[in-house]
Amino acid sequence: SSEICDEYALRYKNITVIHQANCGVSSARNAGLKAAECKYIGFADSDDMVFPEMYEFLSKAAEQTGADLSFCAFEQILPDGKFEVNYPFLQNTALGRGYIEKEIYEFLLSEQSLNSCWNKLYKRELIEKAELKFIPGQKIGEDRRFNVDCFSLCQSVCYVPKIGYLYRPLSSGAILSQKEPVRRMAAAYKEDLNLFSSLGVERAEVERFAGFNLLNQALSAFDIAFNRGESKKAEMKTVILNEDIQYCLKKYGRDLKNRTSRYNRWLLKMMEVKSVTGVLIIMTAMKIKIALRGKRV
Repeated sequence: SSEICDEYALRYKNITVIHQANCGVSSARNAGLKAAECKYIGFADSDDMVFPEMYEFLSKAAEQTGADLSFCAFEQILPDGKFEVNYPFLQNTALGRGYIEKEIYEFLLSEQSLNSCWNKLYKRELIEKAELKFIPGQKIGEDRRFNVDCFSLCQSVCYVPKIGYLYRPLSSGAILSQKEPVRRMAAAYKEDLNLFSSLGVERAEVERFAGFNLLNQALSAFDIAFNRGESKKAEMKTVILNEDIQYCLKKYGRDLKNRTSRYNRWLLKMMEVKSVTGVLIIMTAMKIKIALRGKRV
């Protein structure tokens, strides 16, 4: 990869390659921010794919609306297929502070799909004036904290309802690849309670939406654990017995069931009765169903 990057830098004057020791994604992004001289800044993960036209239509949207940040829809690869992820926001127009504080904050609290930096274009001036940086050494949640800080500073943002990015979560989900994923998820949940309350969001709303987010992450943790081999049962048990997850399940599980898939509803039910066996049966059945569907195709 290093040699390919260097080759492109020799061929194209607008490409600069930075070589440094591997200190993590936050350190790498901060180095890019320091070296950047362009009007807008974007990020991408190495195992994903940026569609050729994404930065063109994001920069065009930012110019036309005057937005400090523009973002788009994306495709996500899951075990049972490829899905489009769109947002329920007003489209192709400037979304001001009132909209950000009401609609976007609530979405950030309850969903994970807006956390990442890779489907967004940021005005460099905004980042530099506020001296925003990624937290060095932070292995999870670095995108989310950076985005929350950016949204809190933006006078307006713009959502473009076009697919611009292909995301492979099973290979690049840092929060799910750590040795202690449940502890880290719970820590992120508690950080959200303090972070969004400090931004003026009503505490009850913060707790509700952060609870949805934690439960969704717990469901994603099952997907990762299912492929762990002998350790899968122990990892699933850790998820199910976590006090914060059980608290959110009792308080917000019913609401989440009304807004998720039938498959996830069954998993939530097994979490309620604390049945690792039930989770494994449901996930195995889904795996068989997907395999049979593939054979028919």
